[in-house]
Amino acid sequence: MMLKDILCRTASAGIRIQKEDGSFPPGHNGPWHNEETPIRNTAHWILTLAKAHDITGDAVYEEALRKAGSYLASDACCPMGRTFMVFTDGAMYGGSNGLVGQAWVMEALLAMYKKFGEERFLQLAEERALDQPWDQGLRIWRALSPQGEDMGIQWSLNQQIWFSALSRSVYQETGNEKINERVKLFSDRIPTVANFWKGFIRMRLREYLFIGRPKFFYRIMKSRVRNHLKLEARSQGYIAYSYYPLSILHNIAPELDVWHKKSFLHQFRSSLNFMEENVINYTTEDNPYAYTYHPTGFEMACILESFTDIYKGTTTPAQWVQKQLDQHYDPETDLMTRNTVDPMTLAARFYEASRIRDMDMEVHV
Repeated sequence: MMLKDILCRTASAGIRIQKEDGSFPPGHNGPWHNEETPIRNTAHWILTLAKAHDITGDAVYEEALRKAGSYLASDACCPMGRTFMVFTDGAMYGGSNGLVGQAWVMEALLAMYKKFGEERFLQLAEERALDQPWDQGLRIWRALSPQGEDMGIQWSLNQQIWFSALSRSVYQETGNEKINERVKLFSDRIPTVANFWKGFIRMRLREYLFIGRPKFFYRIMKSRVRNHLKLEARSQGYIAYSYYPLSILHNIAPELDVWHKKSFLHQFRSSLNFMEENVINYTTEDNPYAYTYHPTGFEMACILESFTDIYKGTTTPAQWVQKQLDQHYDPETDLMTRNTVDPMTLAARFYEASRIRDMDMEVHV
C-alpha cells in the first residue's frame, strides 16, 4: 500500500471522530499528561485533511477542512486575542504551550489559507508571528500568555526552531520583513544556542545565555543536576522532533547562513548518526518520547529527504516510516493509536507524514 493511501485512510478515520463544531478530540500532551483543549489536535488534523484533499480532490475532505478551520479561527480558541489556549489548566505559559503551541496553529492557518485563499487565516497567522515577544539582545523568542503577559525566555530549543520555521512560512506568504529579520537573526544564533552532548542535541538552550541572570541560571543548573537521567532520555527522544522543523526551514530558506556553519554541521551529522545507530532500534518501551509521542519515524524520513545536500545517511526514509507504522498504526481503525499513552495526540500527528514523498509501505493486520 502506498503511503498516500494510508494517509487518506487516516484522514477518513479522522472525519469519523470530528465533532460537530469542527474540532477533533484533544489529548494530554503525551507523557507530560497536561490536559489539552482541542486546538492542538485540530490544527494537526487540518494538515492531514488538506493533504488528503490534494491527493483525491474529494469534497468530504474539503467539508471537514472548512469546519476545522472555522473552529480554529473562532474567538473561543483565542479568547483574549493574544495566544491560542492549548492547555485547559494553564499549566504552561498560562495555557498557551509557549512557542510551539502557537507555531502549530500558525501551520494549520497557513494550510487553510493556501487551500481556500481566505485572508482571515493568513492575518491570524501573521498576528501570532508578530505578537510573540522577541528578545533582541539574545536573538530568541520569549513566551506569551493568553492574557498578553510576557512569560520570559522560552528556553526549549525545539520550540524556538518550530516557531522560527513557521514564522518563515508566514513570511513566505506575507512578505513581512520584520518576521523575516527575526528568523534570520535566530537562525544565525542556532550554532551558539544549540547544546550538543554525547552525539545528541539537548532540549535546553545553552546555559551561558543566562549568565548575568542568576535566578534563571541557578534554576536551570539545579534542574539539570536533579533530573540528569530524565533529561538525557528526553533529549534523545526529542532529536528528530527538533530537526523536523529545521528541515522545514531548510526547504523554504536554503539561503540561510546556518547551513554553512561547519561546527554546527559537524554536530548535526553526529546527532543523525546517533539516531541511525541507536534510535532506529528503539522499541515502544525504550523511550517514552520517541515514536510513542513524537512520530520519530516520520520525522526522520522527512529529515533525511530534506538534508541530502548536507547528510548522507545509512538508513532510508522508508525504513523509518515503516518502523513508525509497524509500532503504532492500527489497520483496523486506520488511526495511529497503538502502543501510546496518548492515542488521540499520536493519531493527529500522522500529519507529519504529509511532507514525505510517496512510497510503498507494508501494513500488517
